[in-house]
Amino acid sequence: MRVLEAAKTMLQEKGGINVSIVMQNQVDTPTTIMEMIEQEEEESRTVWKEIYRLAIHHYSSELDAIKIDLIDTLMQSGFILPEGYELLTIRHYGKQNLVKEGNLTHAKISFEIVICRNLKVKI
Repeated sequence: MRVLEAAKTMLQEKGGINVSIVMQNQVDTPTTIMEMIEQEEEESRTVWKEIYRLAIHHYSSELDAIKIDLIDTLMQSGFILPEGYELLTIRHYGKQNLVKEGNLTHAKISFEIVICRNLKVKI
């Protein structure tokens, strides 16, 4: 724990980075975490488009294929965005992983989501 604390202190003091230490035995399983990979604007002549790339990490004590499939199915079925935004596409992005890490199984499913907001208007 002292090594982690020392590394945390260095990152905070030298890099101004807010770091949290989480031990595997402190995390209730199963647990699911979303990670924003990147966000960028997509060129379009008619609407403002944005691309979001995110990863969903699912940790469980054993292979939880049913939950992994459920996450994948629900994400691909879409979701409701706030007023003024429209969901255009959702597709898998990058490499999908399933790894056994000690006593945990870590599934990573990544998606690319394209949305649009507002029409571009010529004045």
